[in-house]
Amino acid sequence: MCVCSLRNTIYDALRNRPGWVETDSDTDFDFAWADVPWMRQNFDGLRLDETQRINHFRNHYELTRKDLMVKNLKRMTRSLQREDRAGEAQGYDFFPVTFILPNDYNMFVEEFKRNPGYTWIAKPVGKAQGRGIFLFNDIKDVKEWKKANDTRNTSSKKDNEEEVET
Repeated sequence: MCVCSLRNTIYDALRNRPGWVETDSDTDFDFAWADVPWMRQNFDGLRLDETQRINHFRNHYELTRKDLMVKNLKRMTRSLQREDRAGEAQGYDFFPVTFILPNDYNMFVEEFKRNPGYTWIAKPVGKAQGRGIFLFNDIKDVKEWKKANDTRNTSSKKDNEEEVET
């Protein structure tokens, strides 16, 4: 049985490419596989050449967390509409109707009632690799989730949030 991590897989693939040489330099590289703490410490002072690539960037979670990505896409759409660029704003109409629960619960219920028979996806905020995702088409499933999260005593509000989309 072979157990391999993503880091080792990427490292092995790059190491086996012709012409690639590993370096310990923080500035002389073509591709850097950096962890988030290294990025926080070094990114602001780092000036990348045209050919240099790096796997993270400052505030990457604004795009990699689905709840924040949708928030930013909606913000961009509103900004374009305010600037009378409606045609360009229509280009941002590619993501599903999305609600962040429990904050958007009432709006979600209205949309749910307008679309009987739809299957919805619930994805917990801040989790990855499919953990906690469930499909539903009955509002009682979300009411049960909401009730469980309303009574749960947690220290972080974000742990109680759920992203729901059609």
